[in-house]
Amino acid sequence: MQSGKSKFGRFLFFIGAILLVVFFAMDQASNPSYGYFCVGAVAVFLGAALMMRGHNPPDESMRFRTVRRWREQQRARKAERNKKPNGY
Repeated sequence: MQSGKSKFGRFLFFIGAILLVVFFAMDQASNPSYGYFCVGAVAVFLGAALMMRGHNPPDESMRFRTVRRWREQQRARKAERNKKPNGY
């Protein structure tokens, strides 16, 4: 489930994107309003930061559990071999 920061970040991101579209549309009409660009750019960056900050990492997949277990066993065996001193 998304946190409140992530939801607010998504809201700011979309509002910022809409303001940037309005700015570029006004720019094509030869009447740019730079306030829309500044507020839109800040909202997009702030929204993206909040979305990433509020995002929880995904749970570990069960898809490659056999491969992971096999690799862990190999690492353990290699570490055990490196611990033992050579008799030579």
